Amino acid sequence: MRSRLASLFLACLVTGGSLPLSASTAQAAVTISDLGARLDSDSVGFSGAAGIAVADVTTGFFYGHDPDRVFPAASLYKLGVMVEAYRAAAAGQLSLDTTTLTIGPEDLTDDGYYTPEGVTLTLRDAIERMITISDNSPAIALVDLLGAPAIDATVASIGLTDTRLNFYRPNDRTADYNTTTARDMTRLFIGLIKGVVVSPAASAEMLAVLDRQRVNDRLSTGFPAGTRFSHKTGDLDGVMHDAGIVWTTDGPRVIVALTVDYGDRDAAIALDGRIAADSFSARISRFSASLVLAPAQATALSMRSDELITRPVVITNTSSFTWSGAELGAHWRTRNGQLIRWDGLRTPLPNLAPGQSATV
Repeated sequence: MRSRLASLFLACLVTGGSLPLSASTAQAAVTISDLGARLDSDSVGFSGAAGIAVADVTTGFFYGHDPDRVFPAASLYKLGVMVEAYRAAAAGQLSLDTTTLTIGPEDLTDDGYYTPEGVTLTLRDAIERMITISDNSPAIALVDLLGAPAIDATVASIGLTDTRLNFYRPNDRTADYNTTTARDMTRLFIGLIKGVVVSPAASAEMLAVLDRQRVNDRLSTGFPAGTRFSHKTGDLDGVMHDAGIVWTTDGPRVIVALTVDYGDRDAAIALDGRIAADSFSARISRFSASLVLAPAQATALSMRSDELITRPVVITNTSSFTWSGAELGAHWRTRNGQLIRWDGLRTPLPNLAPGQSATV
């Protein structure tokens, strides 16, 4: 008695334990596993001190070059101010839209500000100016309103162990300047990606503010035009920072570059560009394939019990690495979609480099 042929619903690959056999080493597109070595080479010859961190949330990859070295925070301290403002708003202690502050003479600094004395801002507007153009006067006014101890307590509560507003705490300083580290900045941005800084909604709002950053002359130089980069910069004499999240096709990736004591600012910017370009272009090695069934000899096939029918399949390695020990399997379903067998007879595949095909 003849039975209707079960349709080949989905071809699948079953991999051996030796994948990948090798990885692409193209200069423009290393795999994430090769990124550490590339980043090591990026900083060779840089005359200043650099704290570098790169973290890929999808894979858990982390690279650090002096990630725990304490640096002057420069304007990166403003990230903690923003977080505390959102925390206080979530706790009902203030409103980002109705609570206001007025810029006073004590909020004006010698190293630059955009908002002059006498201007009244909502907290949301003050945060926008503090982050997107690194405006100093609303930042200082926010610190006065929120309190340096509260800001430091909040950033410590999310794991930033070396980030501190020493400048605003003359009686209990750990340094003569505000401090941070590349690791601390990485923890903050990973928290924003995961939506755990204050709340998912607050994290999303803070990321939107960081998206509107207007100072884009450092890490941004290493990304293709139009790349989303949610970040904050910092500057002092001999200090230049940039830290944020670049949104790649493989998912969000945190990049932090802290530099100090460099002799040439252009060299520091070039270092940022190299770090950014390599971090952005690194690809995650995902096992993938293209499958093409050869045309059937008849429009409707049928088979008897215990009968074997063969169909040639052209399979192409679309992964970024060479396969070793892969097998082709099949899921079988009836024509109406009912599962018959999840994993049937397997066919061993030859080792295939990326882009290579075989007919089995």
